[in-house]
Amino acid sequence: QIQGPIALGNAYLAEVFRVLDSLRVRVMPSGKERETYYEIVYDKLQQLIPFRNQFIEWVELQILLLDDEALGNGLKDLIPHFSELKSRSEDLTSWTEGIGIFDLPGAWIHDVLIYIVALLIKAKRDKVLHDLLFSRYYMVNGKEYYKKGFYGIGVLWCRAESFGLRNHYLELNRMDAFADWIKDHVNARFATFEQLMEADGVLCLSSILKENSAIWSPRTYVYAEWGNSSLELFDAARDCNYAQRLVIIFGESDIESLKSKIRDWAKNRPAYYGDTIHYLLNTLEFEKWGTLR
Repeated sequence: QIQGPIALGNAYLAEVFRVLDSLRVRVMPSGKERETYYEIVYDKLQQLIPFRNQFIEWVELQILLLDDEALGNGLKDLIPHFSELKSRSEDLTSWTEGIGIFDLPGAWIHDVLIYIVALLIKAKRDKVLHDLLFSRYYMVNGKEYYKKGFYGIGVLWCRAESFGLRNHYLELNRMDAFADWIKDHVNARFATFEQLMEADGVLCLSSILKENSAIWSPRTYVYAEWGNSSLELFDAARDCNYAQRLVIIFGESDIESLKSKIRDWAKNRPAYYGDTIHYLLNTLEFEKWGTLR
């Protein structure tokens, strides 16, 4: 049972969790189903779009109605449940890597989390957002790479292996097929794609600013490569007054301290982090934050 200020939504959340739990693989697929599991994931996510939109609308209502403490506690209550639902079912005692069997409901949760962050940014609920991003959560039933313990929100990032397979077998030649899916199914009623990119960037930066945190790779930034993205949250931060929003979101003492931490991480960035973080850092132009007075 969900506890705390969002308890009034318990009945609805119980149904959300029931639907997500029904998506988890409990028996390893075989034969034709195994060979084309990437299509099962893709088709199911398509069918779940109305369900996703309904949930995002519910979160939007909580943001409108609740104060910071109630909203923050309620949203943080969701994270351990998402982690368990994203992870391997206890019924699945053996499995094969590389075919995306954890992409449902992992991809749904990944997509929804970006919308939640985007809605908090739009509503200027910066303190709530900071608390959500920088808290540690007890992951009740972590996937194989994360044992039980306290982890940051970055563990909810989805590999989306099935999208990579679909990209390969259908010869789509896309840089990131899951980023394409997010863009193609954006619901501007809640956030534009640029606002989702902002949220993806905030999730990434929060993960690299935390020690011993799973890194959230901002896959939507494959689109930033083309240089035509306007990201208001980061662009406006060139103004020293507006930059205070980032100071609050990322929990630093001032904008120079934030820039210094990003600079240090970028300088020592391990080579195995992909191009999306490179695109993110180039797009942000973070050295310009706080320079206009």
